[in-house]
Amino acid sequence: MAAALPNIDVRWLTADNNTKLLTAIAGGSPPNVAVGNAPYPEFWARGAATPIDDLVARSTVDGISLKQDIPAAYWSYGSYKGKIYGVSAVEGFCRYGLCLDMTNMQKANIDPKTFSWDWDNVTQLQQQLTQTASNGSISVLGIDPLDAMGGSFGGSNPFYWAQAWGIDYYDEGTGKFNFDNTQLADGLTVLKKVYDIAGGAAKVAGFHNSYGTWTESPTAAMPSGVEDMNINGYWAPGELAHTAPDREFAYTWAPVPSAKKGYKFQTLVGHNAFLPKGAKNTAESFQLIEFLASDVAEQTIFDGTGWLGPRQSFLKKVDFSKYKGLDFFVNSLTTADKLYGMPPNPIESFCGTQWGKVQQDVIYNKVQPADGLKQIQQIVTNELKQRFPNG
Repeated sequence: MAAALPNIDVRWLTADNNTKLLTAIAGGSPPNVAVGNAPYPEFWARGAATPIDDLVARSTVDGISLKQDIPAAYWSYGSYKGKIYGVSAVEGFCRYGLCLDMTNMQKANIDPKTFSWDWDNVTQLQQQLTQTASNGSISVLGIDPLDAMGGSFGGSNPFYWAQAWGIDYYDEGTGKFNFDNTQLADGLTVLKKVYDIAGGAAKVAGFHNSYGTWTESPTAAMPSGVEDMNINGYWAPGELAHTAPDREFAYTWAPVPSAKKGYKFQTLVGHNAFLPKGAKNTAESFQLIEFLASDVAEQTIFDGTGWLGPRQSFLKKVDFSKYKGLDFFVNSLTTADKLYGMPPNPIESFCGTQWGKVQQDVIYNKVQPADGLKQIQQIVTNELKQRFPNG
């Protein structure tokens, strides 16, 4: 970075890219650039980011037009009402796959080449693979459907339960939500069944008190060898190569309802680098964004973590064999039955929070799926009207 930007002094801050960043923007002292784990569409809709259409139109990275080099799906999530606010950088590629711990699953004679990724099969495997200790706690869990991407919603993480069941939960054109439907009710029913087989939501929560989630830490459940299946993204092969180098993993399609058995879906989206409202030195700041999207930065990040950038010219140069299993995710882009993006939902994090509450209420027997979905439909519709009364 110092070689690429010799006249720019870059100081990195690691912080909460939500409340604290909004507070800094409101106080007139934002950082020049922000990237990572932010409710991006909410920043766009609230006027907390600077439109960068002109900068993007003129930009070339490694001699290639930035606008043309990044696929349209990424620009959709980085835009709002026809204006561009974010550039996909640091991390952005396909979001879904089912990670299989073959070190464990081979003992059960499970073959990843013939694996059926419908929830009927996954549910049966939950019964077969989950083990309990002498004190009744879970010692090995077949799958936590809400671990990693199964439980994520927002901040560049799509809504798995909607996409697996074939639902567009938000229509940007009409500004309407679609939570109250039979497909998501079926998804919540499946979710509860899978938890009940493992002994219930409280027992799974106790399991995760001992082990973390996702795959980036060696103490998380899957790297530790105590979770056999995990809905995760393309970064899992790279992360697991670092956190569980002595275990064998395989990858297949993210689970779908049994009515859609054999259906293959994938989602393209990424984190956005953007200029917060009120940021100074716009031209220089955008140079940093261009660097974060460049071959040098993307290769460094890929080597260290397994994360990929979205530029097509960069992806053509990547040695995907570096991380075993990554080829599944790469090939999924051309073999999927449907390729999703993410809608720029202006209350994305609020929706994610409300969906999380409904999930918890269902798995803890506090509400029936259909009733919970009626509640969230009304809550998010009212919230959108309250925040944006004029649309």
